[in-house]
Amino acid sequence: MIKKVLFINKDREVQDKVRDILDQQDDYSLIVTDTTEEAYRIIDEGNVNFVLFDVDVALGEGVNKLLEMKEKYPDLPIVATTPVKSGEPQDAIAPEHRRT
Repeated sequence: MIKKVLFINKDREVQDKVRDILDQQDDYSLIVTDTTEEAYRIIDEGNVNFVLFDVDVALGEGVNKLLEMKEKYPDLPIVATTPVKSGEPQDAIAPEHRRT
């Protein structure tokens, strides 16, 4: 059974890299969108097994949008990604959402 991965990311280069990686796997296919609104529509159609969510997509509301999505779809595996470059601070998660 092919697992459908929804990748929410606005960077075409990153989208292509993830697509290249998953294309090498026989049991995964990639669906890409660059908006959370379209992501909700795709998920509601019931054709997604897993979500990769770039928290940078939601224009400053990424963590909130991620938490909303997790609340709306509690059984759907969702992994947050962020475009943190090597050498940058690793505190992209708002303090109130960090685990200590």
